[in-house]
Amino acid sequence: MREAAPAVHITAHNMYAVGRWKEVGQVAADHHRFATIGVDLSDIRKPGAWRPASPITEIDPPEHTGVRAVRQKILSPIVVRQWREQFEQHAGVVAEKVLDHRDVDGVVDITEPFARGVFPKVLGIEVPPERLIITGELNFNQMGPNNERLQKALKRTGEPVLRLVNSLRTLNRLPLRLTPA
Repeated sequence: MREAAPAVHITAHNMYAVGRWKEVGQVAADHHRFATIGVDLSDIRKPGAWRPASPITEIDPPEHTGVRAVRQKILSPIVVRQWREQFEQHAGVVAEKVLDHRDVDGVVDITEPFARGVFPKVLGIEVPPERLIITGELNFNQMGPNNERLQKALKRTGEPVLRLVNSLRTLNRLPLRLTPA
């Protein structure tokens, strides 16, 4: 795609895409000419959309400003850089476990154990490891059409995630207010 042109039209999905650093930066910075809503294969701007827009990646200024300001405090570059040592240590543990294996499945043997082990620690959350994989699968499948794959992921996640999704939909409609703890 990068070699084809600065922007390409993907006919199968009737959408445009950019893949070069310069153009991606221009698109991301100019919300007057380029909308970030509907950044995946599921155009949620159309009537009958099956999910609300993500307040982090799919809502343009000024609506996204409050949510992004909070996210920036939690996931600032300084905070993320502080995680490096934990990421490297855990990567070493995962690598040691697979070094002597004859066959290695990159997802099952490396990616999943790494993500399940390190992200809850750095984020300070307690969640059953299998729930992270199921929730990640749901999140990924929600970027596409409302199809059988998504319905299976929704069913797999169970009632707790559906309650969370519904509560987030309610929160998306409320003005963002931070109060001291």
